[in-house]
Amino acid sequence: MATNLKDLETRLNSDATLRSKFTKDPVKFLQGEGVTLTAAEGTQLKADVAKATTPAPIARGGTAARPIRISIGIRVIIDQGPPPNTA
Repeated sequence: MATNLKDLETRLNSDATLRSKFTKDPVKFLQGEGVTLTAAEGTQLKADVAKATTPAPIARGGTAARPIRISIGIRVIIDQGPPPNTA
């Protein structure tokens, strides 16, 4: 039986309980769904899921970091020397 990965993705995105089982042990979860992974793929998947689900570190000073927006403008002035003498 082939696993319908699109269906699996839809179920993971819509079911928090299923998503929790996946993040707890993604390799075991996928094996239960009929997905076969190599040992290297399993190791990488576990590392990727752990990294994605690890909360961001607390900023110095004990408060959570807040997103910021930075806008940078550049103005170029080209000096072409003194204006021509029209007298």
